Amino acid sequence: MIGAIIGLLAGFMIGLIQRLSPVFDPADIATPGLAFGVLLWLFVLFLLVFLLGYRFTDVGWAALVNALLTCTLTAIALNAVQTPPLGFLIGSLVGIVVGIPFCRLCNITKRG
Repeated sequence: MIGAIIGLLAGFMIGLIQRLSPVFDPADIATPGLAFGVLLWLFVLFLLVFLLGYRFTDVGWAALVNALLTCTLTAIALNAVQTPPLGFLIGSLVGIVVGIPFCRLCNITKRG
C-alpha cells in the first residue's frame, strides 16, 4: 500500500515536471527519481512513525529503499511512455509492482 501511495505521488509530481520539460535526458532521469524519493520517504516516515506509531528502526530503511526505487522507476517509465497526464496511474502501478514483492521480502527476513 505504501508503494502505491509513493508511486501515485511521484507519478503526479514527475508528470507535472514532464509537462514543462517533456523529455528528460538519460543522465537526468535519476535526478527527479532520487529527489522525490527522499521527499516522499520523509512523508512516509511521518505517516508511519508519527501518526501510526511504528518504530523508525522497523520501517525507516525499508521505506527509503522502497521510495527511491519506486520514484526512480516511475521517472524512467514516464520518460519512456511520454504521457504526463497518466503519471499518477503509471506511478501507482510501478509502486504496486515494487511494493508488494518488497513487503513480502521484508516479512520473510523478519521471520527468519
